[in-house]
Amino acid sequence: MVRRTICLISPEFLPIWSGVGSYVVGLVENLPNDIEIHLVTVRRKIVTSEGRLDVPNKILDRFGCNLKVHHVSEAHNTFLYH
Repeated sequence: MVRRTICLISPEFLPIWSGVGSYVVGLVENLPNDIEIHLVTVRRKIVTSEGRLDVPNKILDRFGCNLKVHHVSEAHNTFLYH
């Protein structure tokens, strides 16, 4: 069996900021498990009163092992990172 692979490029993934992030999460969640997904995006961190938070791996685990996230840079939680 030939494994299919796709590459998605998105200005956001997790944590979700806007409609683009919601769309990409929904798309990744609903693609068949036999498709290997490579997602190219920025690493976003959220600044809270307790400090900076990154997306925990346990959240990424819900998408399964067919998702590989590739971060090209770090973005800060502001509108200007687009």
